[in-house]
Amino acid sequence: MGILAALAGVVLAISTPASATTLTTQDILTSFNAIVAGNFQTQSDTEGAIIVGGNLTSQNSGTLDARSIVPTGTMSGYGAVNVYGNAVNAQYNANNLVVKVAGSNIGNSRFSGAKSVTYNATMPYTFSDVWNTLVTASVGLSHLTPTSQAPLPAANSNNAMLTAVPGSVDGVSSAAVINITAAQLASYGSIKVNLNGASTVIINVTGNFLGHPNVLGAGSFQNNVIWNFVDATSVDFQGYGWAGTVLAPYATVKTNNAINGSLVSAAFSGTGELHSHPFAGDLTTVLASNTPPVTPPNNGSADVPEPASLVLLLVGLGGLLLVRQRARAA
Repeated sequence: MGILAALAGVVLAISTPASATTLTTQDILTSFNAIVAGNFQTQSDTEGAIIVGGNLTSQNSGTLDARSIVPTGTMSGYGAVNVYGNAVNAQYNANNLVVKVAGSNIGNSRFSGAKSVTYNATMPYTFSDVWNTLVTASVGLSHLTPTSQAPLPAANSNNAMLTAVPGSVDGVSSAAVINITAAQLASYGSIKVNLNGASTVIINVTGNFLGHPNVLGAGSFQNNVIWNFVDATSVDFQGYGWAGTVLAPYATVKTNNAINGSLVSAAFSGTGELHSHPFAGDLTTVLASNTPPVTPPNNGSADVPEPASLVLLLVGLGGLLLVRQRARAA
């Protein structure tokens, strides 16, 4: 019994993974300026840290500033530029940044002024962990029902005002939900969001977006608003700037002007700058019932033997110890 108990302790120690940290939508949106599932291409400044699921490429040189600081904790292990695919003829000014590329350098990629560039790099999470968290969040947010919603401005309005009505959304008392179609949103000549005391505003937009509203008063709401393009496969802001976090996990996003906020999209191609204005609202409670946090397997620990292997290991070690005990007794 003593031998078996000891072996059981060994097996338990081997089969139990190290304690793992969790990854949440809040972590991602407050840490990164852009998270793009496919290829990322820009010839303009990107102020914050980025995660690219596909390839990083460029037509002309762009600037990766990462003026926002990548926090420690759950997001540790990332650099400022994180590419799960390859760097393909990427020409960027990297301004003393840590660049991590899980793939290789294809063509003649250069990150001028980078603090370090690592190819075949190991990331702290799989990209599917990151992406599934964001997709699930978008779905969860689209299902939120506003406790009350102010009437939307009429289509084709100039100086349209979307007014938040704060209420209780999954325990967050200062949250608001606004539902609008992409067609009506795109019809406005100019637009502004009135937080009206809300700290978290979710604007669920249905349909593909091709619009021209001039965004007014961006500084008053850009850190507290998420534009959740629920089902869009194309979001084109054209030559007009945008403000607030853009959550469009199924869409290719294009812009020829600045986006003031975080960007989540299936792919991105644009000549506009991405300005880092991390989301400052509270999704932790709002999404608590919809989006369980993702836990990376083993958290980077050594591979764990399969259960059958553990049984064989137990039997083998037990037999070895019994043979040794009989030899000593003889």
